[in-house]
Amino acid sequence: MEKRHCIFYHCCYFFCMLSFLLAWTYISYPTFPTTILSSLLIVSGVFFFNSIVLPPPTCSILQSQVSRIIPTLLTGFGIAFFALLLFRIDYSRPILLMGGMLSCIWYISFYTRQEAKWKATLYLVGDFQQSHDRLAKKLTLKPYVHTMDLSRLKGGILVDIQTPFTEKEEGIIADCSIAQIPVYHISQLQERLDHKVSSMYLSDSTIRALQPYSGYFRIKSVLDFVIAILAIIITSPLMAIICLLIKSQGSGSVFFKQTRVGQNNQAFTLYKFRTMRTETRSDTAKFASEEPERISKLGRILRHSRLDELPQFWNVLKGDMSIIGPRPEQPIFAKQFAKEIPFYDYRHIVKPGITGWAQVTQGYTDNTESTKEKLAYDFYYLKYLSWQLDFEIYLKTLRVMWIGKGAA
Repeated sequence: MEKRHCIFYHCCYFFCMLSFLLAWTYISYPTFPTTILSSLLIVSGVFFFNSIVLPPPTCSILQSQVSRIIPTLLTGFGIAFFALLLFRIDYSRPILLMGGMLSCIWYISFYTRQEAKWKATLYLVGDFQQSHDRLAKKLTLKPYVHTMDLSRLKGGILVDIQTPFTEKEEGIIADCSIAQIPVYHISQLQERLDHKVSSMYLSDSTIRALQPYSGYFRIKSVLDFVIAILAIIITSPLMAIICLLIKSQGSGSVFFKQTRVGQNNQAFTLYKFRTMRTETRSDTAKFASEEPERISKLGRILRHSRLDELPQFWNVLKGDMSIIGPRPEQPIFAKQFAKEIPFYDYRHIVKPGITGWAQVTQGYTDNTESTKEKLAYDFYYLKYLSWQLDFEIYLKTLRVMWIGKGAA
């Protein structure tokens, strides 16, 4: 899409947004305050600043443009807010908040909608050891012909480095690299599009590539602590109601405590709201799906909405868990999976989480095969751990809580 077309759509939306804000002002105030005018000017300035600075939507393969435009949007509003404080300009808080939210919603939805319309085209260079049928569902794949000009390959080429190349194929790969045309390896591309790391090519040497970036850990720890405190404060009335409802159903503890395996294979006590009846409790470690008759009616609601996980914010404050990370497993199952699944213990290099990439993508697991699939998602999280991925998991977690996907 050309830049002028983008600006046209932005202008149309802006006038709709401005009309809404003006209508809200006339309904809320008997007179037109000067703070409203200054706030509208600021919102307008930031909106058009973003419309000029942001690039036109393009076809994206590995990283959505949405994640790249968010810092620009936040920077624009950050500069505006700093200017308000610096020059002591009176402003209307509701107008700034509504204008900022409506602007962000527009730009994010606009880029998301445009990206969904396109299907990237890649040209196949060389032979392929792996099948690319799965990629063909998400991308347009065309065979490369030696007479093609480099300008036709600007979207990128797809190769399989596990297979040998001819001299001409090596030449075109080198030419693409020099011309800054993307060269994608089929395994890596499959990994990024499927959002999981296959264990097929993992070995003792390549497993080190999954070592997460440690610089983000300090920020992540601070965020975990702050979010856990805020979550406990905000949800304390709800947790009190849940405690009363559980207690009203009969005797037994309100909380369920269980030993789980945490970071560096260290055991810790995990807390949840009790969702099972206590009269037929088994001493043998089992998956929840193996005892559906023990789950109470209230327990099913709590599990479906994930509200039974709320006490785990205390685990976060204790330092046993993070908000986001691989889900902690019971010791007996962790030992079993470590014997049956290669590199299973590697998921314990980070703190386990209340939610995680595997939970919002795959859902609940209760056997070795589904756990192998879950491990592939855990490895993906370890390899690409970042604030962008954590932010995406936060959003997906809210969606899971709403629809109850993967509840057990």
